[in-house]
Amino acid sequence: MRDRRPLLAGNAANQKTALANTLKKDTRRRVDEESSQVGTIKATLSCILFFLVLLGLPMGIIYYFTPFFVVENLGCRVVDKLWGDDTVRALEAGYRRHKASPPRFPSLEYNKTMLWGTYEPGLLFAMKTRTPKPVYVGIAWYDVAGLHPVRHRLVDVLSLERRQGSNGGAISDEKADKFEAAWALHDGVHYGRLFVQDGPAKMQIEFLKSPSGDSWHVRTHGHMDGAEPVEFVVYVVNGGGALELEPTSADGSWDAKIKSEFEDAEGRREGFSLHIHDDHNPVFAATPWKVDGWASTEDEFLRDVNFRSPLLSAQPHKMGPSGVGPHNVMVFRKRYASDFRVELSMRHAMHLGADGQDEAEHRLFKAAYEALTTCQLTNVFRTREKEALSQMRKMFTPWRTGSHLNLKLYINRARRLLSGALGAWGFWHGRYLYVDPSVTALLDAQGKATKVQSDEQLRVALSDVSAFGAVTSRVGSAYGDMTMTGYHLLFLIHWNREWTKEAIASWLVGAQDASSGFIPHLATFTAASRAFAPPSARYQHLSFAAPPTILLAIPQLLRSCEGAASEKKFFELILPSLRRWRSWFHKTQSSEESAMSLEALVAAEAEKVSVNKTPPGYRWRSRDNYRIPSSGMPDYPRHACPGQHGLGAHVDLFSWVALLSSIISDIELYLGLPETVPKRLWLGWLDAVHWDARHQRYADRAGCSADSFSPYVGYANLYPLLLGILDNKERALKVIELAKAELMTQYGMMSVSYASVRAARHAGLRHDNRWMG
Repeated sequence: MRDRRPLLAGNAANQKTALANTLKKDTRRRVDEESSQVGTIKATLSCILFFLVLLGLPMGIIYYFTPFFVVENLGCRVVDKLWGDDTVRALEAGYRRHKASPPRFPSLEYNKTMLWGTYEPGLLFAMKTRTPKPVYVGIAWYDVAGLHPVRHRLVDVLSLERRQGSNGGAISDEKADKFEAAWALHDGVHYGRLFVQDGPAKMQIEFLKSPSGDSWHVRTHGHMDGAEPVEFVVYVVNGGGALELEPTSADGSWDAKIKSEFEDAEGRREGFSLHIHDDHNPVFAATPWKVDGWASTEDEFLRDVNFRSPLLSAQPHKMGPSGVGPHNVMVFRKRYASDFRVELSMRHAMHLGADGQDEAEHRLFKAAYEALTTCQLTNVFRTREKEALSQMRKMFTPWRTGSHLNLKLYINRARRLLSGALGAWGFWHGRYLYVDPSVTALLDAQGKATKVQSDEQLRVALSDVSAFGAVTSRVGSAYGDMTMTGYHLLFLIHWNREWTKEAIASWLVGAQDASSGFIPHLATFTAASRAFAPPSARYQHLSFAAPPTILLAIPQLLRSCEGAASEKKFFELILPSLRRWRSWFHKTQSSEESAMSLEALVAAEAEKVSVNKTPPGYRWRSRDNYRIPSSGMPDYPRHACPGQHGLGAHVDLFSWVALLSSIISDIELYLGLPETVPKRLWLGWLDAVHWDARHQRYADRAGCSADSFSPYVGYANLYPLLLGILDNKERALKVIELAKAELMTQYGMMSVSYASVRAARHAGLRHDNRWMG
């Protein structure tokens, strides 16, 4: 039998060798795997390092040179798109509720919503309260070098820039050679954006009010673009209380916080707080605010303040022992040489109760809206702007029918027009000056205008009045004008019905003298508004009338009346004032031949009494030879015989008084009341006094026995038709034919016909060709 032990020994050796080989292979594989992992990590790190060098360096350079606010806005936009924000959504829901069910005028809720606004159009930008003693929170700046006027009052900025400009073209109230300030968007209540081009620098000022009006934010974003350093100013003026400033800290990161209170129109004291925040790049240190304070009335401040050279009474603000400073004026300054952003946040300490819109109860205001973060405010600004633009587009697009204008261009121009109109409204409270009635009577008897010789001829109104209205210019006449307000309302009634109702009631009720019925047509109620007004606008004549254009929107309000209780309340509010105003017109503007009162005329017509009842005729006061400036048509020649101008009668004024009385009748019928002066009477009186049968037209009565009707043709002859007084179709067609034959040109309608201009010049009456096509 063969010995197998050598074979077994060989197998054992072979097994050991195989095992050793296997162990070597496993070890080599582990080493290779570890080497591969190390190589992968190195490769990954190499790739990361490569991309950091290739992309990171340029991105770092871009980030370094990109303004901090651009990066911040992009981040806010990304967050809003990806995740949204519950606070922003809640705010937008509040704005939607306000739009669907706006507070009605008159109501306490409406007054609270409209309490704060841009109600001082003569200033570059300021938030102001509509209270007897207003609070102003405004913005201004000036160049450190002192080469340009302080950017505060537009009358200072644009008038100086006009004189320094070298171009010979016309310059608007918004723009000069090196300066422009225009409302890019303004919805009248909650949101607005003002664009200012100041040389190479650009300033964008946005404001946002909460849906209820209890809080607001203002953000100023300055793009310096290489401009010289500016001193940025935030000022606070409280006409009815002291300002309390929190103690300052040592570092420059201190944000000013102010507490104060004011008295609203109902006589309640209400507290508020204001926070001034410098939203600077956190990488760089901020310079501290410089604070000055002094005591001054709001009139003195608006009229005299020069931020470059403060008053001698101004001093660095010091805290008293109780922590309350004795100042009602505070000015905060900070110098900027590069782009900056400053935010102001205001909140009330109290606000309306939740038990109803007319609930007089006040309760503590819970901090929510005023605590918006920078990103939340940015996103709400953007959303409000989109919503306002969308609403304007919906309003303007139907009006484009028949026009060949590009839609985008048309919408942009209409947006600028509406925003500029809303930004040109203000609120004024105080007492007007008027000329002694004996002096006014002497001027009317002479038939020639003369200037007031001294302040001794002026008197002060016995009671305070207020008005909410439009200005004719933010530069040259930044005070309310009732005539301009009426024209604005024909446009704004399509945008904000409650705004329109309040403006009408403001003049008819808030500005009217309850005893005489007189309404001042210019709201120069304060010393500050008179300081920058031309001399003729600083006082009133108690017997001089102006075109009552404030009436034009009332018929449209009646036609579109929804029958709500607030609508009835509005018409009940203005009806007594309208009646007093009609009596004032009849008493002060009647021709000398019209001796009977309206009540006597109505009674005679009702009883069919055949007495000597001359139909009423009306003539404008303020005659200046052959012109009547207060009529609104100073270029229309008003013929009169020497010494007999008191016997004249003007067809345009008759039409205005007839419109006023017709509106009163419509309101009386709407409220279920009898007509005090029936509308039908005015049609007969119009034909009896002003129908020129020879020339088949309505015309002025000159008051001369030999030449009863005025020979001149112009706008005045069209007023019975323009104001809707006529109901005789045949005579209405005569008026239209007169306009086509005498006044129409390829450029529009002339104010005075060519034949009338020639006749006036032959008679020695000068004509300036104002609206001659």
